Amino acid sequence: MEDGFRENRSDEAAALRSGIERNRGFAGLREFIPRKEIFPSAFVIPWRGLATARQVKMDFYMSSPGLIAEKYRPPPPPLPFFQRWFTRQGWRLKKKYLMDMLKTAYCLAKLRKKHKGYNQKVFYREATDLYKEINKLSAAGDLGKLRRLVTEHFFSVIKNQIKQRQAAYSRVHWEMVGQIKLMRTLQGRLIGIDRKDLDNAFVQITLRIQSNQIFAAYDKNNNIIKGDLEKPLLVEDIWIFEKHLTRPDSTWRLCGQLNF
Repeated sequence: MEDGFRENRSDEAAALRSGIERNRGFAGLREFIPRKEIFPSAFVIPWRGLATARQVKMDFYMSSPGLIAEKYRPPPPPLPFFQRWFTRQGWRLKKKYLMDMLKTAYCLAKLRKKHKGYNQKVFYREATDLYKEINKLSAAGDLGKLRRLVTEHFFSVIKNQIKQRQAAYSRVHWEMVGQIKLMRTLQGRLIGIDRKDLDNAFVQITLRIQSNQIFAAYDKNNNIIKGDLEKPLLVEDIWIFEKHLTRPDSTWRLCGQLNF
């Protein structure tokens, strides 16, 4: 299992509830809950929008399912020892933690099997480059280049975000100070039309990203009305990256943002 995923989930929950300023992303994504089936088919979440496609023999390629397989939820605060081991609530939480861990392990194992060159170090490097580029292009309002880096569904979301920002400010400045301070895998999920057919499945990996950033918004007179060029902020983002599981020419794209 990936090293980043094995770290203490209670520490992640505490950080997500902390006062660290977070970038407000898209949280209204539809959530699909997998049916209770035996490992491993239970860990491939069906895309019900094309369920009828199973009845027709055809070859087609989906660029993206257009939704989030399962939205990540931070773990609750740890229960006291007695409640954790001797109550139904405690055992339910243990079962959920185990299932979440197995789903992520299964997803990453399939990804390593189908993409021989995949490893966490390479993926984190690609995710870092995407993170910087998407933030930079978003600040510049460059929708043409953004279209290649995000999924079709999320492009409409980020387009609306840019439109609202342009209505409020004349221009904005964004830059990341130094390197990524923290990048951690929160969960991995598979989503597809058919649980048993991985040829049309997609991988979605949720990352927690922390970095120091400078943000400044200007009015039409070129005065800073929000932010400060001299004061970097510690920003935490929850981004979801998506990739086709089997196509060798597929690339990672941003398919969602979450905030807590």
